[in-house]
Amino acid sequence: MTTPATTAHEPVSTTAHEPTATTAHEPTTATAHEPGAATAHEPVSTTAHEPTTATAHEPTTATAHEPGAATAHEPVSTTAHEPGAATAHEPTATTAHEPGAATAHEPTATTPHDPAGPPRAADFAFTRRAWVDASPARVYELVSDVSSIGRWSPDADDVAFDPEAGPRVGAWFSGRNRRDGREWTSRSEIVRADPGTAFGFVVGGARDGIVHWEWTLTPQGGGTVVGQSWRLLRLDPVLGTTRAELDALRRHMAASAETTLVALAQWLAEEHRN
Repeated sequence: MTTPATTAHEPVSTTAHEPTATTAHEPTTATAHEPGAATAHEPVSTTAHEPTTATAHEPTTATAHEPGAATAHEPVSTTAHEPGAATAHEPTATTAHEPGAATAHEPTATTPHDPAGPPRAADFAFTRRAWVDASPARVYELVSDVSSIGRWSPDADDVAFDPEAGPRVGAWFSGRNRRDGREWTSRSEIVRADPGTAFGFVVGGARDGIVHWEWTLTPQGGGTVVGQSWRLLRLDPVLGTTRAELDALRRHMAASAETTLVALAQWLAEEHRN
């Protein structure tokens, strides 16, 4: 046997496959895929997708959708939909429907029924009723004959139709009225004449009258419920200028209507007995 020779296969040879060689695949090489390389996908790079980058989608960016941004939809914005905004629908806004708004329907508004407000004609009206022992046809015959009103009314007499006029719509009549020691003559036009049902007239005429009077007749049992209504159509100094004066007028006319109805009932009772 001879001593072994040193050939290309000996362990002491340094070849391209040795662990000590630095190749393109070695861990120490800085390649585009190595952890130490600064590439577009590395965590240390400042790119449009990095957490440290201020982009339109980053939490630190003030965008239209970010919590910190002042946009039309953000809680901190004063917009038409924000709680802090004064809009027509916000609780802090004074609109026609808000509790604080003075509207035609609000308690703070001056309505026709507000005692503190100025008087309005529509505020002054009443209806009084009484049962009488007579048929609606008989009652209508009496109340539509305007010359008979003086039998029962404490405030009217000398009432008569104009010549050739009678109880029909459009006819006129005159009468003398009394109140508080004063007397005057009034002119009235018939505006409703429904036999057995209703009879009405307007003092001063249908076109520009002051007061509307109406009788209504409703059969009940063996008799009739007679209603007498009074309604102010417009204000006129001759009737009063203040609410107190007009209230006094209404009370006076209501008392007169009550007296008239009682007198009519008594008169018909007497007629029935005879």
